[in-house]
Amino acid sequence: MTVLDGGASDGDPGPLRRVPDRRRWLGLVAIGVAQLMVVMNSALTSVAIPSIQADLEIADASRAWIVAGYTLVFGSFLVLGGSLTDRLGARRALMLALTGFACSAAVAGLSQAGWQFLVATSVQGLFAALLVPAGVSKLTTTFTDPAERSRALAVYGSIAASGAAVGLLLGGALTQYLSWRACFATLVPFAVLALVGSRLFLERDHVPERTRVDVVEAALLTGGVAGLGIAAALPADGRVEIRLLVGVLGAAAIGGFAWRRRTSRMPLVPRGIFGDAPSASALLAAAVSGMGMNALFLFITLFEQRGLGFSALQTGLSFLPVTLTILTLNSFVVRRLLHRVRPQALIVPGLVCTGLGAATLATLRPSTTYLPTLLLVLVLVGAGQALVGFPSLAAVLRRVPLSRSGIASSLQASAQQTGGAVGVAVLNAVAVASAVDSPDQTVVGGVGAASAVAIGIVVVALVLVAVSWIVERRRAAREPGSAERPVVSAV
Repeated sequence: MTVLDGGASDGDPGPLRRVPDRRRWLGLVAIGVAQLMVVMNSALTSVAIPSIQADLEIADASRAWIVAGYTLVFGSFLVLGGSLTDRLGARRALMLALTGFACSAAVAGLSQAGWQFLVATSVQGLFAALLVPAGVSKLTTTFTDPAERSRALAVYGSIAASGAAVGLLLGGALTQYLSWRACFATLVPFAVLALVGSRLFLERDHVPERTRVDVVEAALLTGGVAGLGIAAALPADGRVEIRLLVGVLGAAAIGGFAWRRRTSRMPLVPRGIFGDAPSASALLAAAVSGMGMNALFLFITLFEQRGLGFSALQTGLSFLPVTLTILTLNSFVVRRLLHRVRPQALIVPGLVCTGLGAATLATLRPSTTYLPTLLLVLVLVGAGQALVGFPSLAAVLRRVPLSRSGIASSLQASAQQTGGAVGVAVLNAVAVASAVDSPDQTVVGGVGAASAVAIGIVVVALVLVAVSWIVERRRAAREPGSAERPVVSAV
């Protein structure tokens, strides 16, 4: 968990009035429940993929969109969500997002066709993109004391990490004994609980009048990322002209964003991020980490339920090593080392673990069992997620003033979510295409080819991160006074 330093920097509004102690911590519970719900949603959906696909008659070529539709919209709109949070105020944005998330979850659970489900979960992603930055923003402005903020963020991180385990177990049990639809229905009471807690225990927003958000720049970035992501993730058997049109529109939006950012007096995205090699490579590492996690859930879920005959509950239980690995490494490795070493010193071995996980998954055969092969894949990819997650955020925030940390953290989360959505869609397309020519027509037939593509992507990211690490160390040695004061300290 990354902790922001106390103190105001240029452009910061300064200390905010503190609400009574008990109310602040009860408000933290409400924020934590909101984050728990977002994390649970992905885990619930992952366990239920085969049931959703069969019930709504979603083709194999489009099954990745069961997860990718939500995560792609989530990742694409995170920066815009952070901007709207600054404009609306964190409490108001949080309550709006909770209401929309609950309604769209209910609609997803009632869907009778694949397109209805995909639209509903995409709307969920839209509100999740507002919910997450609103929750983090409200937490950081409620707990202004660095020591208290550290404890609050530790609680927040523990709740978020446990959300995956809760979602996997709950999703497995609900899918097996009731229906996948119950997975989405169960999100509604969580949203209501968080909404009531936010209303009662979180202080009203104090939005400075001088806060200005370039909505046009945020919209251009959002549209560009979404357009390029959709173009890459569209099924290969679809119409080529649609893919080309969406891709061109996305590229044009990215170009418009770059032009407006150069001419803006106060650009939405700090100029030091994209032009700084360590920050840019950290964003790439976050995207690759998201790809590894989403692909892992998709392929192993399908193999366990179709190949090994696992029930939904057994599948949920089988994924617990991922959560335990992330929790253990975050608590005993990342937390202790992040303030002592450069983030790349953790990101590099994290990418190595992700690559080894993909290489192990490539050995999947019809005779493969959970022990030891699948367990090893789960532990390796979980380790990669832990060693890349917070360190990549620390690398992005390293040269960003506190006043711009919200947008910078949204960029890192956006990279992780968008990379996961696009990556899993592309890998699924490779797996489906390879399975057609394979003697084994099950999911096993295409996993080898998809894993090979994943390994190549990981290697490219690994090289870029390693090179940026070397360049940064040489620059620091050549110009000892050039390093900026970090705005984050360790978890």
